[in-house]
Amino acid sequence: MIPIDVNATFNTLGAIKPIYVRMEDDSHMLHTYKIQGVEFSKEDKKAGINTIVFVCYIEDEGIQKQLKLSYNLNSHKWVLL
Repeated sequence: MIPIDVNATFNTLGAIKPIYVRMEDDSHMLHTYKIQGVEFSKEDKKAGINTIVFVCYIEDEGIQKQLKLSYNLNSHKWVLL
């Protein structure tokens, strides 16, 4: 699990939708990607930790890539799975 910056929106019902992710490459440069779509999201609970897992798509240099993001409902932190 890698900590990651995510910009997300929350609707009036509290549903979360990730919009942008910022990731560091091998040369430690930060890149921001717009999330092209969310395939699905699901609530998960492991070792008493409540999370929401999102399977998303970004476009990197013309190539569509799948990301799996997890949002910790207790700490409000995002990680890349």
